[in-house]
Amino acid sequence: PQGQFVMEGRDVLGRELDVADDPGTGLGNVELSGLWAARRSERGPAVSLVARVGLPTATGPFGGTGAHVGAQAVAAQPLGRSIDVYLGVGGTYFAREDQAQLVYAQWGAHGFATFEWRCARTVSLLLETSAASRLIENITSYPGLQMYLRMGAKVDVGQHWRVEGGFVEGLQSIQSTTDFGIQAGVGRRF
Repeated sequence: PQGQFVMEGRDVLGRELDVADDPGTGLGNVELSGLWAARRSERGPAVSLVARVGLPTATGPFGGTGAHVGAQAVAAQPLGRSIDVYLGVGGTYFAREDQAQLVYAQWGAHGFATFEWRCARTVSLLLETSAASRLIENITSYPGLQMYLRMGAKVDVGQHWRVEGGFVEGLQSIQSTTDFGIQAGVGRRF
């Protein structure tokens, strides 16, 4: 079918899954996050703890995904005046485990490494590689580890607003994970 989401797979018993989801567009869950700077430093590494809560507010084909909570430890290290490196590990708990005949892992682990180049006063370019634990449990060929490459930019607009955008490229077989995606966001600092 054209213009529709199509997914083929077999469950752990070898049965074909009939994965059908509504076509269309929608918004994902609203996500709230908080950060505690455990160690601040101008020259050495800075360490923070981050907590996130996803509220089940998604619309359209993304609706009904449920809430989630996550925690992450992140370190930042400057490499000269305009480059920083960020490293992080964390985990997420998902309240809803199934949608459209897919059984999602209730717990997930994630790690990343990011390089940020501040090429101008209000503009940064980012390069990130990340890895995450198994997302889908009932498709036998779904990999236990997903790896991605992200490239993007962020631009500060005024004192409190930020616009971000970029793309995501899957580093594994396109038959099992997202091969390519585009991201865009608007953020407000309080």
